[in-house]
Amino acid sequence: MPEKVFWGTGSAEGIPNPLCKCPACEKARKMKGKNIRSRSSFRLSEDILLDFGPDLVTQAQRNGGDLMKLRHVLITHTHYDHFSAFALCQFAGSYIPPKEPVAFYFTEEAYEMADYLCHDEMLLRNGFRETLESGTIRFEKLKFFEEKKIGDYIVTPLPGRHPGSTEKRSANYLFEDPEGEALYYGTDTGYYFPETIDFLKDHPVNTLITECTWDENRPWNPESDKHLSLGTLKELLKVLSAQGTLGSFSRVYVTHISHSHKRTHEELEDFMLGWTEFPFKVHIAYDGMEIK
Repeated sequence: MPEKVFWGTGSAEGIPNPLCKCPACEKARKMKGKNIRSRSSFRLSEDILLDFGPDLVTQAQRNGGDLMKLRHVLITHTHYDHFSAFALCQFAGSYIPPKEPVAFYFTEEAYEMADYLCHDEMLLRNGFRETLESGTIRFEKLKFFEEKKIGDYIVTPLPGRHPGSTEKRSANYLFEDPEGEALYYGTDTGYYFPETIDFLKDHPVNTLITECTWDENRPWNPESDKHLSLGTLKELLKVLSAQGTLGSFSRVYVTHISHSHKRTHEELEDFMLGWTEFPFKVHIAYDGMEIK
């Protein structure tokens, strides 16, 4: 099973949205391939997954792997496209479940969701009661800016400018492996908070995975926008490059792409080739893409 695979690269609607006839969705239906995007999820390693959304089963099937070695799921925020409560009931349908429990991590702000789930009668009647009683999963709490050892990584959650179902801020995650390589995962983050940018001054990032939910044709308000656009992403990359967080040692991958983008996958790739002011390439991720 390869590590570092984009299981999903779309936003909440997916591309194409089956209930939408916009030009982007119509193009995706016609062209297919890399233009088809399920809801965002990223498999960092055999034992670590970022987000647990409504497309989980299909994503696992398409990527040719199971989740039997999964031990840790880090939730960026509790909106339904990133964390599907009913997807948790998948554990109840297992004749031979994982041998070890799977830990689901929420920030302190988002942890209220765990308590809600454990008392949701509709969820409990759909197999979640059996999942809880079997001890197959457990919930753990993380604090912003506080390191925690998860699998082989040192993980630090940083706040994003995006609310969830219960929390006011989303979680971006900085992963540092035993060799000193750093990967930063930021979807549904908006323009980074000053304290997040400041923290990253001392943490060079080798691999940045960033949302770019919107195209460039929208008003820019970096302090209130809950998503990045092509315009705000470019400005953010300038700031991170200037302070040394990103450099020639970095790779950048764009994910969480919505149907507000009028360009196809290939057209977005061509567009990013024009960002020559950076010492790194900006790649457009697609479902099933591996990071070597």
